[in-house]
Amino acid sequence: MNEITFLRTKTSKTFDAGNNKRLSKCYSTPIHFWSPQGKGTNPNVDEWEDIDINFNDISNKYICDKNNVITEIKGDKSTTDGIVLKFSENQILKISLLKVEYDGIDLLNGTSFNNLSKEEKNSFICTFISGDGQIEYKQTKNRFSIFAKANKLIEDFSIEFEFSLTGISCSNNKNIIGGEIHYITDNNGVFNFVDKDDNFVFRIKSPFFIDSANNISNNIIHTLYESNGKLYYTKVPSNDGKNDLYLAIYPIYIDITITSDTSDGRVFLCEQESWEDVHDTLVGSSVDTTGTVFTFGILSFLNKVDDYCLYRAFFSFDTSSIGGSSTITSAILYIKGSLDNSETHTAMCQKGTHGDSLVVGDYDSFTGNLYGQFNLNSGDGDGVWNSDDWNLCDLDGSTDLPGGDSGSNGYDDIEKTGTTRICVREYTYDYKDSDPGAPANEYFNIYSAEEDGSEPYLSIEYTTSTAIPPTELYIEVGEY
Repeated sequence: MNEITFLRTKTSKTFDAGNNKRLSKCYSTPIHFWSPQGKGTNPNVDEWEDIDINFNDISNKYICDKNNVITEIKGDKSTTDGIVLKFSENQILKISLLKVEYDGIDLLNGTSFNNLSKEEKNSFICTFISGDGQIEYKQTKNRFSIFAKANKLIEDFSIEFEFSLTGISCSNNKNIIGGEIHYITDNNGVFNFVDKDDNFVFRIKSPFFIDSANNISNNIIHTLYESNGKLYYTKVPSNDGKNDLYLAIYPIYIDITITSDTSDGRVFLCEQESWEDVHDTLVGSSVDTTGTVFTFGILSFLNKVDDYCLYRAFFSFDTSSIGGSSTITSAILYIKGSLDNSETHTAMCQKGTHGDSLVVGDYDSFTGNLYGQFNLNSGDGDGVWNSDDWNLCDLDGSTDLPGGDSGSNGYDDIEKTGTTRICVREYTYDYKDSDPGAPANEYFNIYSAEEDGSEPYLSIEYTTSTAIPPTELYIEVGEY
């Protein structure tokens, strides 16, 4: 299928389907980076290019520059300013690794790494001189992750970085403690960074460690503070985290992840005593926009006073490339499942009314009837949620839906010159407002925009009378 390259946006591709029909795939994360004239594959024009997260060896540096964030890793094994993230020419984060301490022993030993090796096109391994672990760097389209690996049982750890910021500052609230400025994490345990106009640049999400059996512990305390004009970031385990270290299957990997530019997430409310409390409340308790996998649906517990939790997922798609005069003929939401922990296996989609940045007040940011159920009037046709595969929700709710539901026509809600917003919820209990009782585990895990290759997207077919210049096409090999 031929791609119409001049209709590219940061987050979408559009294809010529013939007979004045087009197909747009709109993602909830960037798939293109802006290449100004004089740079990129075609230096004669300004254009959106496909993101390529491969690192190239240039002048003793490993550089990934075909992305919206340019990443540089020093090739000389030094830990001082060893990583540089350039969000723009005037917005730069430099990262120095100061300490990796396991059980009181600093594995850096005050020097540099033993070696630095490129493992894959987007990942590196730096081995400690002691041989007791290593640091791993990994770049994706919208995040840069640093993992400290421990090869054998440890009871404690302390990891410290120094950050140097240009044109960026932390927007979190702060306290003055002993002459130092200590920043306070937001309700999701996240540190947020903005430019001089308070526009979001990047965030550092709450860290975790994962063991060889894929057990994850979030019991890590991370701090961000300024002292003597310098900015430091540290990670240590909580008391519960120390217990998790003892029970872990080694080796383990301790995470720090810097993320930018995603437009999906979940809003949830927990520890509610009744179904009415959790279902009918207008404001949630927490927001999560940073996980690579997140949950939507219902959890309730037996013999527990604060019984109910309810999670709802929200997605935003730039659909402005379609154009106001076009006629929508098909629109399907694609979400890749990670886990099905539901007996009913049913989920639905409907119009979202949330803003550009999710807040707890978006807990009830949806309106109208459902567009449809996943995999029922689209996809497999059996209505069963797919794990580790795509799940489809057709937005055409204008016809009679299975089960006698009245639907809303989502084609009318496509913002052809703006942003289309969709809410995804559990169907049987949340949408139908039916108390599941206790215990009940009616939830689904899905891959978010932060999981490369599994990013949610909205596929829209439409007709247009606008002619397509032949010079604006190129042949797309296979499916994108």
